[in-house]
Amino acid sequence: MLLPRLHAERLGIRDARLVPAASAVWGVAWLSVTFPEIAWRITAGAVLLALCCLTAALVWRSRSFSASGVLATLAVLAAAVALVAVSAAVQLPVRAPEALRAAAAEGATLRATGTLTTLVGDSAVGDREQSGDWVGAQLEEAPHFEVLLDSFTAGGSSGGGGAALVVFGQLSMPEDAEARIPGIGSRVVLQGELGPAEAGDSVAAVVFLDAPAEVVRSPGGLLEVTAGARDAFVDAARGLPGPGSQLLPGLSVGDTRLVTHELDAQMKAAALTHLTAVSGANCAIVVAAVLVVGRLLGVRRGVRLALALVVLAAFVALVTPEGSVVRASVMAAVVLALETTSRRVSGLALLSLAVLTVLVADPWRSREYGFALSVLATLGLLTLATPMSDRLARFMPRALAMVLAVPTAAQLACQPVLLLLAPQLPLYGVVANVLAAPAAPAATLIGLVGCLILGLAPWLGHALLWVAWVPAQWIGLVAGAVSSWPGALLPWPGGLLGAFLCLVAVVVLVLLIQRWRAWLALLLCVALVAYLGTVVGQAVHLTRSIPGNWRYAACDIGQGDALLVRTEAGTALIDTGAEPEALLSCFETLGVRELALLVLSHFDLDHTGAAMAMVESGVTIAVLVVPDTSEAREEPLVAALSASGAQVTYAASGDSWTLGDLTWSALWPKRGRSGEPSSGGGNDGSLVTLLEPTASCASVCLSLAALGDLGEDAQRDVLREHTHPRADIVKMAHHGSRDQSAQLYQELGSSIGLVSVGADNGYGHPTDAALGMLTAAGTQPLRTDELGTIVVGGTVGTRGGGLDEPVIAGIETVARTRGRSRWRGGAWSRAQTRRRYH
Repeated sequence: MLLPRLHAERLGIRDARLVPAASAVWGVAWLSVTFPEIAWRITAGAVLLALCCLTAALVWRSRSFSASGVLATLAVLAAAVALVAVSAAVQLPVRAPEALRAAAAEGATLRATGTLTTLVGDSAVGDREQSGDWVGAQLEEAPHFEVLLDSFTAGGSSGGGGAALVVFGQLSMPEDAEARIPGIGSRVVLQGELGPAEAGDSVAAVVFLDAPAEVVRSPGGLLEVTAGARDAFVDAARGLPGPGSQLLPGLSVGDTRLVTHELDAQMKAAALTHLTAVSGANCAIVVAAVLVVGRLLGVRRGVRLALALVVLAAFVALVTPEGSVVRASVMAAVVLALETTSRRVSGLALLSLAVLTVLVADPWRSREYGFALSVLATLGLLTLATPMSDRLARFMPRALAMVLAVPTAAQLACQPVLLLLAPQLPLYGVVANVLAAPAAPAATLIGLVGCLILGLAPWLGHALLWVAWVPAQWIGLVAGAVSSWPGALLPWPGGLLGAFLCLVAVVVLVLLIQRWRAWLALLLCVALVAYLGTVVGQAVHLTRSIPGNWRYAACDIGQGDALLVRTEAGTALIDTGAEPEALLSCFETLGVRELALLVLSHFDLDHTGAAMAMVESGVTIAVLVVPDTSEAREEPLVAALSASGAQVTYAASGDSWTLGDLTWSALWPKRGRSGEPSSGGGNDGSLVTLLEPTASCASVCLSLAALGDLGEDAQRDVLREHTHPRADIVKMAHHGSRDQSAQLYQELGSSIGLVSVGADNGYGHPTDAALGMLTAAGTQPLRTDELGTIVVGGTVGTRGGGLDEPVIAGIETVARTRGRSRWRGGAWSRAQTRRRYH
């Protein structure tokens, strides 16, 4: 055993012999799927090492028992490593066929049939009356789902099944389909453009659909039954009030489709999102309920255990086999199997065995954050909860000590990995879990029973849902309250450095739990004071960095546009970007709570994707201005924003209006000869506006031209319609793509060029050619991917500018996260701008 015996005893670990093997297997699994070319080499080396260690153990058996035991342990470890490496090597040709990877690298067209393997929401199902539009441009992310291929043809090659794809686009249900949305196991036919996946990902490639994928067959069997039960449960929960209605399906069956962006943000800030992810607690509740009921009914032990396994399998099918579910179900299955032999095994050994089993079967799980967090949370509970409660019991009742120790142990174990997803610390996470977590089992069990009964006795099922709603509502109220407390989320360094620093702090805390050391406690206190000082200093610096009389702010929202404009009559926003969290963070930093005007240049997701989430968060919109195009007249998002209370205006070339001390003039698009809406759409149908100070302007009187995503030809058309337009600031078109007119930037003669662009966006934006156009026109390019949110202010001036030089500040308004989407890089960005099918 590699862990020191003294430490093992203090941490309550009785059997840690499998921990080294599980750790080694995890590392090798990650290496084997990330760098598949070395998988067979690892296998050969591990097999050779295992044979050598086994031979040496047999030779030393008669000489030194302890040395022989160590060698035998190393032989078992090497064998486990060889097993997971060979598993990855053998599965790779099936999961990522060379023909498919080559076609993806070339961007070939794919025609395939496959099976749906993920839950999809309403947004992923195409409206047959929309002719292929992605319904709901307000979505935070482009609709996508995963498909396990049965057969495919791409780039002149064909292949069989086994490979998984991430598909960007929508699904089309048959006209006579009874289900509203397709369930897991549905058979689909699709066609689209292939793109490469990231190295080591569990999918072989990504696909951008040319048209909605056609659902040709429902799941059938158990999957169809569980899909129907799950959908009926979600539909029934819609009718319940408050946040409890959104959380109940997640608490009971892990279905979070009803959770709004606002509630999701509150749950994250309160560190309660784990409650809506099915985990070991859910599996334990289900298995325990079956065993208890079976015992009360006098069912024989063997039958009870077999029945528990069957129910567990059905439960996994109901909640879908995600990382935490797989880990928990494997542990539960091992426990039930051992119960048949009356053999007891420690929780740590069970966890290690579950990790070994899962990773040997599927080495790609080693790269899943959900699986890692599930394992770490369980590890924290097994190793830290008891010693922490013992330490706390010296100062409080033991029951209260355990209530505090359990969420703290799980939080400490998971926090280093959580920081890789979002570099923030939930300050009140333990408090929120103490208040909310006790309500979760009741909501889970009662809600699950209600889900199963809905189809048999709807009145009883609905009654049980109302009962389960009570604890779910309490959890939602706790999340809302805690997330509103001051400093609910504290900043922390991102990336591996931030995770390492957190890991060091966790290790120090664990050492202090084992044995109090004054010098170590003092060191931790010094580090805490330094951290708090840094946080306060950054907050003060941020406040002082923002010009008090700022006029324009290009929010850092990744790959997209979101430009704030402040006037005497209120704040306006040009486009929203696609990331609600980033947009709302920009609002919070700059003190924006309502919008007098929202201008949407066009309806690609990277310009409108956060609109409805912004409204759901409580931001009110007085007036909405959109381009007067036939596309805009039929856009569902315009109707949704109108229904939320915004007054809608359609603008085109020649229209103008005033907001406060700025006059807004529309330069594009151009209406038809009879005044009908423009037939143009997409990028070249963008609403182009020119903002100019009025005679009453007294501060930061700078003009600005916002070019949307207009391409070169359309930019030249603007110059033909409006000769010699001038602007102090220009918001560059299309994030700095190559498709630009150098003449337009020369005519504008701007001193500042705002380039709203996401880092690592996959397009190469901004291009050198576009930046060169700005420089040649005497315009200084300022990029959000380099400066963060760009705020332009100044000093008191006169109409037309009156400023010697504007004051420009680049501030960080959002912590870049990795957990919002698996495809936050190039693939996801490409999907954003392919909202319309070609």
